[in-house]
Order: sequence, then C-alpha cells, then structure tokens
Amino acid sequence: MTWRALDLTANLLRERGLDVVAVWTPDQSLTPQTVYCRWQKTTTAAQRAEADRFIFAQTIHHLDIWERPEGCPW
Repeated sequence: MTWRALDLTANLLRERGLDVVAVWTPDQSLTPQTVYCRWQKTTTAAQRAEADRFIFAQTIHHLDIWERPEGCPW
C-alpha cells in the first residue's frame, strides 16, 4: 500500500493553531475516503472536531504521536 502525505491540509490545520504533525491517506484518489491525522500530543474532543471541519474525507482517524497503524510510513 502506498501512502500519500496531504501537506496542504496539514499546513491549514497548523495555521488554525492545531498541533498536527502530518496528515496522510492510503488512498490514491483525488478525494480520499480515509485520512489519518497525526497529532503532536494527546488532543481534546474540541481539537479533533475543529480538525474535522477542514478534512474532507468520509473516515478520519486521529492518532496520537505514539500510534502507528499497520503499514504506515512513519
């Protein structure tokens, strides 16, 4: 599986004041169905909800810095 970094989305979230390390997707389509948002620290429900407003995907996984899904590039 090939992963793709969504750098523009990650930069947008950082500009909004969110502590995001990176945003990745295993999908290769223009509009991904699944997105993984990796955070620098443990987040609150409010921070995740704020990020969800700017991530356009059907399924969004919020990961703390130590979480690593199988096959991820980090």
